[in-house]
Amino acid sequence: MADFQEALGDILNDPEKMKTLMSMAGSLGLGAPPAPSPAGTAPQAAPNARYEALLQALKPFLRPERRGKLDRAMQAARLSKLAGQALAMQNPDQKPDGEDKK
Repeated sequence: MADFQEALGDILNDPEKMKTLMSMAGSLGLGAPPAPSPAGTAPQAAPNARYEALLQALKPFLRPERRGKLDRAMQAARLSKLAGQALAMQNPDQKPDGEDKK
């Protein structure tokens, strides 16, 4: 667990690594984390949850080496989402594109 936290810290502290990770997530069809829902409303399911469920359902039909690649890609996508959420929490007054809110 400490290795994971160290790796996540390295990624969060290195803009180039973050850019690479976000690019990988984009190539998988994943984007920035959804905005939090307003108070009093039920949280919505992530739109990419359906894609993840589809990929998991297709996994038994893949060759073993493809399964490993799929697992690593999905783990990278989850890590990217967590990193994006961590950055959003770290800079709450900043828009996702880098412009300050008014």
